[in-house]
Amino acid sequence: MAARRTPEERRATLLAAARDVFAQAGYPAASVADVAALAGVSEPLVFRYFPTKAELHAAVLRSWAQDLGARQDAAVSAVPEGAPVRDRVRALLEVLLDDAAAGARWWLEPASFPSVSVAVVADARAALARTVRDLLPPSWGRHDYALESWPGFVEAAVRTWVGRGCPADDRGHVQEATLGALQGALGDWGR
Repeated sequence: MAARRTPEERRATLLAAARDVFAQAGYPAASVADVAALAGVSEPLVFRYFPTKAELHAAVLRSWAQDLGARQDAAVSAVPEGAPVRDRVRALLEVLLDDAAAGARWWLEPASFPSVSVAVVADARAALARTVRDLLPPSWGRHDYALESWPGFVEAAVRTWVGRGCPADDRGHVQEATLGALQGALGDWGR
């Protein structure tokens, strides 16, 4: 007889199934019934953990954003001490581009999301801006405008790259365009 899963294990299984269903179908076409079937559970069990499809979707996005942030922190930490800020920001972009190429494009389609998920995406954008701000020397007003708007530029560039099928030859162009946009908006990296 198989061991009974803990609530945390069951929730993780449901999130993994939901991540796959939402990635394949997109939010509007995905159904809780599809998530339940993929997880091998009943639909009412999914609703016990996540009261609505919107809450399930937001939980998937929160999980992705937390994982993305941890991987980006690790990537920045792996950049040698004393390296230019641009190299550290490039490390953040590498993780984001890896995710997009692998099919994790949650943050690129917020127009179809419920409001609770749009808020999660907005929080993820703000976290990216804070992470970059923390890499820069003390800032002034110009930095605020640059850092608040830059995640939108990154999303537009990555959306274009994804729309073209994520060609490996264009990856460097996406990086340079997004880094150049930030540098132009900042006026200087500060070091």
